[in-house]
Amino acid sequence: MCVDKTDLQYLKEAVPCPFCGGVNLTTTWWAGDDGEFTAIACMSCKAEAPAAVWNNRADTELFDFVKTFKDNLSELPAFLKQG
Repeated sequence: MCVDKTDLQYLKEAVPCPFCGGVNLTTTWWAGDDGEFTAIACMSCKAEAPAAVWNNRADTELFDFVKTFKDNLSELPAFLKQG
């Protein structure tokens, strides 16, 4: 038997918004071909996604690496400067 999470459980497990970093999150309902399901919405930037995938993120190691060097390209490792 599969028991769905409550809205409060989804919010307790939710990570900050992937777009703005906001933590002012709420739940909402989406309707799809398979019925209605819970979604999480960021109250700061209005981004929304199904609650079941809200915490999914791209490769965070790569994201952190790019973010580290984004504003200071002179620090890029030599192997990235080779063309």
